[in-house]
Amino acid sequence: MSSIKNFSYFLTRRKVIQIANSKGKWLDPNFNMSLLLKLDSFSQNFYVSFAKYISKISRLSEEEEKVLGVKIRDFNDKQASKKLVLHNMRLAFKMANQQRRSWINLMDLVQEASSGLLVASKKWDPDKGTRFGTYAVYWIKAYLIKFLMSNLRLINTSKTRLGRKLYFKLSIVIKKLENQGLKVTPALIAREIGEDEREIAFLLVRTQNKESSLSSPIRGKGTLQDFIESDIITPENRAAKEQFQIILSKIVNKFAQTIKRGREFAIWNEHLTSEKPISLVDLGKRYGISKQRVSQFAVKLRELFREHVIKELGSNIKLSWFLN
Repeated sequence: MSSIKNFSYFLTRRKVIQIANSKGKWLDPNFNMSLLLKLDSFSQNFYVSFAKYISKISRLSEEEEKVLGVKIRDFNDKQASKKLVLHNMRLAFKMANQQRRSWINLMDLVQEASSGLLVASKKWDPDKGTRFGTYAVYWIKAYLIKFLMSNLRLINTSKTRLGRKLYFKLSIVIKKLENQGLKVTPALIAREIGEDEREIAFLLVRTQNKESSLSSPIRGKGTLQDFIESDIITPENRAAKEQFQIILSKIVNKFAQTIKRGREFAIWNEHLTSEKPISLVDLGKRYGISKQRVSQFAVKLRELFREHVIKELGSNIKLSWFLN
């Protein structure tokens, strides 16, 4: 990395924005981006070089800002927007640097801050008497906070109203309670910010505990994922279940062929194995016997079927359907 004086682009997460060279002239939009790709990485070296570069860019006077602001507001002048952003990059850089303890990659923060700066340039009204930098602080801070809330943790609670409220107020509330000599509890936090205690407790568990890898070893007994119950059926279990269903279907059909009497066959076929079973009362009326008598036939059929399954599959087989 020899020099960054003629560096003509700075990156945001969403787009590439052309900037000026050291003489303040806009460079060729077809600038060879391979120069940027040859830089070591968006790491500390690039961060330092970028900081040196923008420190040499002069700030605009109030009148110069107003002229650019009018061009952007009235004519949607993109060149004016780029120049306004460029000459206020030190502000974005400074605010990004203030969050360096929250995120390991400093250039990620600079990118988000520059995105906020770009939005501010399009929304700023120069006739309201506010300097551009003062107005831009709001948008830079908004983009930095949004980025950190969405990416700081794998478990993201910032999409809920209460999650955002906790993000902004939790540290302040905890410090206030500790200064009063109180033990911080979900109940006290809920009282301070006016929210439900149960919801506060739930969010605190999610935000204050560290995430764990599913591959984390647990006392030599396997990994964390081995102890987490899941409703997802693995391909192996699905294949085994399908194979078992085929075997069981053959056994059921084979047992049905051993039932000789029509009454017992009706109980088996229409009550015990039917998807829409007929009640024992209706079967009793059909054959002129009581419900209790039909129930006795059903119990006997279950016992015979159990013996048939044990004969076919062995004595170690366990099926709750016919062992009840």
